[in-house]
Amino acid sequence: MLLNINTTVAESTVLPCSLSTTTPVFTSSLRFYWQDDRDYVLYSFNKGKEMPEHVKDLYRERITAFQQDMIRGNISVKVKNTTLEDNLRVFRAFADNRGPGTDSHVIGQTCQMTLHVSGKDGINAELSCAKPAAASYYKATSIRMQIFLKTDMKKRKSCPHQRCL
Repeated sequence: MLLNINTTVAESTVLPCSLSTTTPVFTSSLRFYWQDDRDYVLYSFNKGKEMPEHVKDLYRERITAFQQDMIRGNISVKVKNTTLEDNLRVFRAFADNRGPGTDSHVIGQTCQMTLHVSGKDGINAELSCAKPAAASYYKATSIRMQIFLKTDMKKRKSCPHQRCL
């Protein structure tokens, strides 16, 4: 089942995931990781240790897990400072919770979700700069909505991007 998570740019959000277990999880044998739809690793945990060397720079310092809750099977992660680049990314968790003394190293997909990130004003796409005009209309599109914005160019400061010159 695909879960949808909604958040706003620059906010933190939790990607929830729990292992199906009725007994305590031994973190010394727990192995799991999270990756996005580009196969970029955002978090990796192997037998009691975080593995930051496997994490893509894009996610470094932005992802934390709830280590105190792992013994209850909680392998959720928190994404800090969400960006529009995170919008519509599909995130998957893969886990292996074999108890001590087992030889199996099979890791299976446990959770999957899509992150929907909207701008501070509810816009799901970045507005690009345009050359000044009396009034401009920008079309911001997302899967769920179309928003038309009217921008008063007299109040707008000069464009900070080189591509607008």
